[in-house]
Amino acid sequence: MSALKALLVVSLIATSLVFLGSFQNNLKESKKIALNHQDGSSNLLVQEAYYADDFPLYGGCFATFNSTDPYIYIPSIIYDFFLNRLNVDGVDYTASPKHDYQLRVEKLKKLKDIKISLLTEDNDVYTITIKPSQYSRYIKEEKVYEILIVPSEYTHTYSISTKALSNYNIQFDPETDTTYIQEKNKN
Repeated sequence: MSALKALLVVSLIATSLVFLGSFQNNLKESKKIALNHQDGSSNLLVQEAYYADDFPLYGGCFATFNSTDPYIYIPSIIYDFFLNRLNVDGVDYTASPKHDYQLRVEKLKKLKDIKISLLTEDNDVYTITIKPSQYSRYIKEEKVYEILIVPSEYTHTYSISTKALSNYNIQFDPETDTTYIQEKNKN
């Protein structure tokens, strides 16, 4: 009887490993998402973008991924409200609108994540999360962080720095005009 139990246990373990391997492969493949574009352009459809899960930055518009510009742009009309939100959250910052809207903080601790929900080709929603360390850069000489969020006069299309998307693999297929996004493994 114990030999039968041992055989059954080995069989269950082998079956579990096969299913686990298959599940992990399917999981890896399912993470690569095709994003929905505005017809004939590289603009991606944005359902909504939030700071701290409850402060809307923009929605119902378009975004582009920009590899040469380090900033995340938000509507200029929202920018002042964003600064007020930082005050409410107790973020100690300095702002200099006369110098390209440089927003600086000594610590990132009280800053919140930004979440941007993009529409996929299947009209589902794919949400990317941008951490404060990804939308800031440290200025060693001044011992401060520059927050890379700036106002934009555009009303329908906003640029998102690919630096801020460092937790994601982004690929563009020129043959199909498709942008793919996939969260990087955290290992």
